[in-house]
Amino acid sequence: MFRWIAEKVYNFVNNNLNLVFAFAIVGIIFAIVGHYGSCGFHLGWFLFFELPLYIFCGWAIYVIIKMLKNIK
Repeated sequence: MFRWIAEKVYNFVNNNLNLVFAFAIVGIIFAIVGHYGSCGFHLGWFLFFELPLYIFCGWAIYVIIKMLKNIK
């Protein structure tokens, strides 16, 4: 039963990769907005911690997309 579910999820993700990444990006944006809504915005934290973190995460997503395009 778990194998059947895993195959369904695997096929869905492989066939709808753009949709999965779109949901991931929307989720990340909602998490950022929720974080600032609950904790407030602090320029120092943003410039020296959060902005480099967002840049690194964006770079990682870019590398993953590039890698997946080369595989297919």
